[in-house]
Amino acid sequence: DPLLQQTHEAGLGHLSEIADAEPPYTPRGCPFQAWSLGEAMRVLFDVVADDQAVSATQDTMPRTKGRQA
Repeated sequence: DPLLQQTHEAGLGHLSEIADAEPPYTPRGCPFQAWSLGEAMRVLFDVVADDQAVSATQDTMPRTKGRQA
């Protein structure tokens, strides 16, 4: 959530190069850093989307004897 919130601040639609590790996670460095935004997008689309897809698939697949969820 702190990263998504940052995209609505200084560099609109972007993430800063670095941020403090502790709250309030103050952004520092270049406000338009492609690799910072790219990594956040990778996590969102690859990790979060995959977790949601796996969860949705497990919820809709029929259970068979001996099958582990």
